[in-house]
Formats: sequence, C-alpha cells, structure tokens
Amino acid sequence: MVAKSFLPILLLVVTPASACTVFCISDGTRVFAGNNEDYFDPATRMWFVPAEGGSRGRVYFGFANGFPQGGMNDSGLFFDGLALEKEDVRSSGLPAFEGNIVDRAMAECATVQEVLTLFGKHDRGFLAHAQLLFADRTGDSAVIEGNAVVRKEGRFLVSTNFRASKTSGASAGCDRHGIASRMLAEAGEATVDLCRKVLAATHQETPAATLYSNVYDLKQGIVHLYHFHDFENVVVVDLAAELRKGAHGVELSSLFPETYSFKDFRRRAEEKVTAERKEAAREVDAKTLASYVGKYRFREGLAAGIELSIRLEGDKLLVSSPYGGHVELTPKGKETFAAISTSFKAELTFQRAPEKGVTGMRVSMGGVEVVGERVP
Repeated sequence: MVAKSFLPILLLVVTPASACTVFCISDGTRVFAGNNEDYFDPATRMWFVPAEGGSRGRVYFGFANGFPQGGMNDSGLFFDGLALEKEDVRSSGLPAFEGNIVDRAMAECATVQEVLTLFGKHDRGFLAHAQLLFADRTGDSAVIEGNAVVRKEGRFLVSTNFRASKTSGASAGCDRHGIASRMLAEAGEATVDLCRKVLAATHQETPAATLYSNVYDLKQGIVHLYHFHDFENVVVVDLAAELRKGAHGVELSSLFPETYSFKDFRRRAEEKVTAERKEAAREVDAKTLASYVGKYRFREGLAAGIELSIRLEGDKLLVSSPYGGHVELTPKGKETFAAISTSFKAELTFQRAPEKGVTGMRVSMGGVEVVGERVP
C-alpha cells in the first residue's frame, strides 16, 4: 500500500463499516456509483493521494483511523466495502497479499477486470467478514466476496450486507437492497438526482446512522458529497482539481452547516469514548512518554508496508495517519497503551532493549497481532 495509514488492513479484517448500501448504474452514456456509509463514528474524513511513481491519484473517504472505506481514482475506478456475517473462506493455496490489496488496486488498476486479475493472484481469507464492490467508467461492476465474485448484469448492481452469491432471492429480505433495486430498475436515465434519491430512500438513522453519502460520476471524475443523511446540502468534489493541490485531507463535518442532530450524535459518541478511556487508564510517568515518540514500520504480514507515527502533544500521546486523523493513546500500565476511538479499539505495547531504548511495538486488535520496528 502506498498509503501509510493506521493499520488499514487490520481494520478491514476486524472492523468493517456496520451497514452500507452501495450500487453502480449505467445507461450507455453515463456511469454513476453511489454509497451510504452507515456506522457509529462521527469522525468522518476525506483525503487525497496524488499520483506518484506510476500510481494513480485517488480520493478516499473513511474515518480518523485512516482506513479507506471507499473512494475513486483518476481513471474512474470506484470501490466501497460492506460488512458481512462471518463465513469461512476456502483456502485457495495462493499467497496472501502483504499490505492493503484494496489500495494497491486503486493505485494500479483502471478497470474492474484488472482488479479481478489482481485479486485472482492472492488468497481472499481477509474477506471472511466483508465484501467489496468495484465499478469503472465503462459501467462494468463486480462484488468480490471471500468465496465468489458477482458480476453486474444489465444496467445496475446493488450490494448491501448479505452475500448475493448465497441467496436465491435478489434482495434476500434486505429492505435497503429491495428499495434501491426497485428505484434503479424503474428509472430511465442515470442521473445524479436519481442516485441521490436512492441514497435518501435507503439511509439509516438507528442503530447505525448514515454518516455520509456519495454519488460518483465515474466518467467525469466528480463526487457529490452529502453529510449525515442531509440530502439538501451538497459539496461537489472535482478529483483532478483536488489532486493538483497535493496530499491533503479534511473532516467532512467542517464542509457542511452545523445541525443539532449531528452535534448531538457526535457528543454521545465522544462521551462513550471518554468513559472507556477513563476506565482503561492507569498511572504513567509523564517523563517516559517522550521516549515513545517516533515512527514505526511494519515489514511483514497483514500490515506490511504500513508506518505509524507517534507524537506527543502536551501530556497526550497520539498515533497519527498522514492525512490528519489521529487517535489518543491511553496508558494501561508499563509499556502498554490502549487506542480507543469511536470506530475501533487496539492495544499497543512498546518494546525496549537495554541501552537502546524503545525499539518497536506490538499491536493487537480483534485477535490479530502485528509487530513493527522503530525507524531510526
């Protein structure tokens, strides 16, 4: 992965977004992709990764943890991920991809077929809890599951939170899937307004709220962005124009008028995190915090190629992603800290060697563990 965000592939393994609606529709002239991001985390972000060394420039949407939940590249390739009930993935005998294969696809591929070729070279065990919908500017689209691939047939493809390859009914009792499929089937032209109406009709408010919604024009490289299921206010993002500004990111809520509903939602989420941090916190010698500051690189396994940055602000130790997101570390005793946010929980244990000081860290999340070394 070219991105250097906070344990992105681990987050795909253990904390995919709670419930989402994703689709692609084409009419022979226009191609659009749409998604509702339904979850509990108010800290939603958008960030841009310029083309570098032959890679494709791209925009990603997600949370402060830095893991892309969805996005589009400058060739008009789109993706979004959806959570699923766990299913054992048959061993393919192929090697696991070291790093984030989704970001590799977005950095290197222009078409769905190229994505399928890339995924076909690697084991898909990491999709036991999730599936991925990819679409390109030609109108081709596919959902990649752990054990199957479902291709778009006709004008549209809809995906929610069940495996289409395992069901006999098109919508498998999912109301969101049924509503979106019916609206897209009855429509004439593919338009931004049609996609907006589909997203509005399938948005959620409880238990997981629709935090943001996107309509991607895959031929024009434009994203129509809506925040917290408010479909009257829109921000239009020109990918090419934003990539010319270099790598940068922004919190989505800062782009929209403040509303009481979102402010209250964020307050309740932050109060819950504060309470969990207070319960987990143990006394720590503040003088030792500076010894952990630095960069840590993971060279093997799921987190291969990822680099974490630890910094100190006042008496708070933070782990940061390169596009503005960060998570405060809560001391749990000795060399162990908890990373508790509105979207995930992880435990970081720093490693010391005599006369060398801190040499690395071990990160545990959802039963998965990776070890990184400190960068000199």
